Amino acid sequence: MMLVGCPRCLMYVMLSENDPKCPKCKSTVLLDILHDNNLRTKYILEKKNSNKASFC
Repeated sequence: MMLVGCPRCLMYVMLSENDPKCPKCKSTVLLDILHDNNLRTKYILEKKNSNKASFC
């Protein structure tokens, strides 16, 4: 599941990642709200952990 915003309908919806379409207007142009942030945070944490391991 992912939280997305539809710029055409101006609403937020939670959708399955398999078929991401707005339930109201059927648009496939969606703004991914949380997924990008989680990946970015995961990358930053992995980067910090790898730097700590190299200094030990």
